[in-house]
Amino acid sequence: MRAACGQFGEVQEVMMVGGEHNPSCSGRGFGLVTFATAPAANACAEARWLEIEGRPIAVQSAQLKSGR
Repeated sequence: MRAACGQFGEVQEVMMVGGEHNPSCSGRGFGLVTFATAPAANACAEARWLEIEGRPIAVQSAQLKSGR
């Protein structure tokens, strides 16, 4: 994840949630990536899809849920 996202700019943090990285969590899992700059994050989000370990991965910007 870090290498795939790093092509857009400096990655500060990667957090994997669920899936094979956490067997106690059901579902496919997801990852959260923190970039050093907003332009790097925007460039990654604009890509829409990345290939990681031969698998297509959807890329989306995190969105705040209303009421939080």
